[in-house]
Amino acid sequence: MKTIDWDYIKTQYPLAFKFFKETMFPNTKIVTSSVLKLYHIRNLYYFFDSLGIILTTESLNETQWIGTIQLRSGFSYSVNGSFTNRHDLEVESFRECFEQLNIRLNNLKLRK
Repeated sequence: MKTIDWDYIKTQYPLAFKFFKETMFPNTKIVTSSVLKLYHIRNLYYFFDSLGIILTTESLNETQWIGTIQLRSGFSYSVNGSFTNRHDLEVESFRECFEQLNIRLNNLKLRK
């Protein structure tokens, strides 16, 4: 079963990771990989929902799962890939959610 590659998230989406870390672990100066491995993936639904990045997962049958990401702007798209279980779909989908958040934060940074 796949797990979220937090090192990848940290390096590829630094603004999003920093925002996540400061929001979800406000009193922790250093958030280690071992702490992140204990972070329950389901909590990411609440985190991204509050930011207007909505992930929806759906089972078409026992071995076929699809996901959709809808942004606050109304734009929505399907998660890339073929998934045989919900967990693997969530891992890939939340990577895409971090990507969308990084884009949004970068755009805000450029406006200043």
